[in-house]
This record gives sequence, structure tokens and C-alpha cells, in this order.
Amino acid sequence: MKFIKSLDDKWKWKPKRWWIGLIVFWLFSTAGARLFGIEPKTSDQYGFILILTFLAVIFAAITDREYSLPKRILWVIVVPIVYEIIFALGSVIIGHQGFSAVVKSLIIVACCMRRSKYFVEQVNEIKIDEHQK
Repeated sequence: MKFIKSLDDKWKWKPKRWWIGLIVFWLFSTAGARLFGIEPKTSDQYGFILILTFLAVIFAAITDREYSLPKRILWVIVVPIVYEIIFALGSVIIGHQGFSAVVKSLIIVACCMRRSKYFVEQVNEIKIDEHQK
């Protein structure tokens, strides 16, 4: 039986961009709310983190590497559902809503960054034909 190789194997992270992207997102989601006068551990801060997460998802959908437009739109619609499920589970398991909000947002943003051409590049593998060996 022949198995199909994952398309994700053809892509690798751009070394500096994804780390910088996650660090900037983390800084904005934790300290950025204070810049706008939002008090920590309030529903306003969770809303701020939610807005930042969806801006990152929309950016990743715009710069997606291979999905068609209907799949991108569906992806942006499904992410809020996944976001709330992860938030509910994280709040129950972790017990701290602020920490849970940041962690779930980082997970979702990292998954979205993996889809974006801005944060990944195609692997150029040189294939050696077995007959040439």
C-alpha cells in the first residue's frame, strides 16, 4: 500500500521570522494591553488577546501557502470555535484564565504561522535517481 507523503514535509520554518513573530506576539499579548490602558486579569485583556490572535490568523490566511480561497475563509471561521474549546479546557486544567489565554493564543498562532508563506519556506531537496547510483 502506498502512503501519501505529507505536504508539510516540503516546508520548513524560516529560522528567525517565526521566533521573532512568536516573541512579538507574546509581548503584545501580555504587555501590549497596558500600552492601551487595559488592566490585566480583566475581560478586556482577554478580549485584547482574542483580537490579536484573530489578526494573526487573518494575516496567516492572507499569506497562506496552498489553500484555496474557500478553504481559507472556512479556516478563519473555524478558528474561533477551536479557540474557545482550547480556552475552556485550558482554564479548567491550568486554573488561571490569564495564563490560559496567552498559552492558547500562542498555540493557535504557531499553528497558523506554519501555514503562512511569511514564516515558512519550501524545502529544495535534490532527488537522486536510483538508476544513477
